[in-house]
Amino acid sequence: TEAGYDEVECPLPALVSVTAGVVEPRYPSFKGIMAAKSKPVDELDLGGLGIDAG
Repeated sequence: TEAGYDEVECPLPALVSVTAGVVEPRYPSFKGIMAAKSKPVDELDLGGLGIDAG
C-alpha cells in the first residue's frame, strides 16, 4: 500500500506486481546503515514457508 505494506496469502505459483512508485530507491542515512548492522536477519526455509521440497 502507499502507507506501508500489505500481507496476502495465495496458492503457489503466484505472480506479484508492483506500481511504478515502488521503484524509487530510498537511500538510508549513515545512522540507519550502522543500526542495521546490529539487527538480526530472519531466515526462512521451505518448511517455514509451508512449502514441500518435492
